[in-house]
Amino acid sequence: MNEVLAKTLYGFCIYLVVDYFAMAFVEYVSHRWFMHRPNVINMFGYRAHHVEHHGMKRNDYWPHIDTRFRDSLLFASPLFVWSAVFGTVAGRLWGYWYPYGAIPALMLTLWVHNYIYTHVHRCVHELEHNWTEQLPGFQAMKRHHLDHHRKPNRNFAVVFLWTDRLFGTYWRSPD
Repeated sequence: MNEVLAKTLYGFCIYLVVDYFAMAFVEYVSHRWFMHRPNVINMFGYRAHHVEHHGMKRNDYWPHIDTRFRDSLLFASPLFVWSAVFGTVAGRLWGYWYPYGAIPALMLTLWVHNYIYTHVHRCVHELEHNWTEQLPGFQAMKRHHLDHHRKPNRNFAVVFLWTDRLFGTYWRSPD
């Protein structure tokens, strides 16, 4: 029993680190290619986000500002498959069974990201004042996102700002 618990905690900790980077990628890809381009997979999200939130400046809570947890699960669903495959391969190579703790770590990462993203987005658009305004880097997040509204083909990140620099879509307004 102790060995299973140890492997679960070990896998959970490894997956928290791996999922941080995977979630940054999911946030960037879903915003850039699913919320700003019409597509069969997410036509509702494109209309609500790009057409109404950006074009018509709609800032009512859902679907224009908030991201529901079930939508986060949908966008991140490939990560569940990836977690099982990566965990199995890593387990064979290094002698540990990494899938222990993979799903709880992924669910925690998704929930925390969803919670922070939604609250930061609400504060940026001045719909409410909450604890995220006290986060180190909040002003950078706010400026980054408002610059995205000035130039919608740039600054797709809301929480993981470094992804825009990585993918070459970072832009800072001169003012």
